[in-house]
This record gives sequence, structure tokens and C-alpha cells, in this order.
Amino acid sequence: MKEFIKFEQDLPDAVRKMPAAIKIYFFIVTKSGQNGALIISRSFLADYFGISVSTVKRATALLKREGVISVWQCGGLCIYLLP
Repeated sequence: MKEFIKFEQDLPDAVRKMPAAIKIYFFIVTKSGQNGALIISRSFLADYFGISVSTVKRATALLKREGVISVWQCGGLCIYLLP
């Protein structure tokens, strides 16, 4: 497994209280490449998890604020990076 993977109990409390953030985090972990990066649209994540784009934005903002991921926006896509 990748060294940067955190288990759910190791995630910050604020993240563990938001189910969408946990789902998105583990999606990024499992789908990212060897470099820990995933390029994907927010709308894909919303459709995949059956949630709104607003919820995806809130969840990824929380993950970023808590230092779990970094996010870069490139046009309609986001680059999610694991530390």
C-alpha cells in the first residue's frame, strides 16, 4: 500500500464527521497513480457518489483545510494530490 494512505481512524475528527469527505478521500487514494495524484471533475465525483457538486466542493475543501489533500483546479477538472 501507499505510504500516504491514512486509515479512517487516523483522519482528523472534522473529516470523520462528514461521510462524503471520507468517501471522496478513499476514492482518491484508490484511484490515484503512483505519484498520489488524481485528475477528475467535481461533477464526476458528484454523479459517482450520488451527491451534489456543492457537497463535493464542501468535502474537498474540508479535506484540503485539514491537510489531508491538496487541490489544484485546471479548467473544469481538479487535480487532487495526496501529501
